[in-house]
Amino acid sequence: MKLPSLVYSALCFIVSAVLCILAAIFLAQGTEELSKEDIRRTWAENNLGWAEIKADGLQLFIFGDAENEVERFSAISVAAKVSMLRV
Repeated sequence: MKLPSLVYSALCFIVSAVLCILAAIFLAQGTEELSKEDIRRTWAENNLGWAEIKADGLQLFIFGDAENEVERFSAISVAAKVSMLRV
């Protein structure tokens, strides 16, 4: 039994949509991980090991207990510079 071309078109559309969604999820997670690793490496080079980072989409959340305001500002500045280089 032959299926009408409308069914083939709908099936191709659905398969394409699923593949696009999976690719978007995979690329977003990869970008988040690369950003976090770059920032962690740069913090380690600058002796800012107290800082931790969490990525959620395009937002990066920095948390931890800095010894003083200078270290806190330094961690934020380094993270901003590294994340701007990825754009």
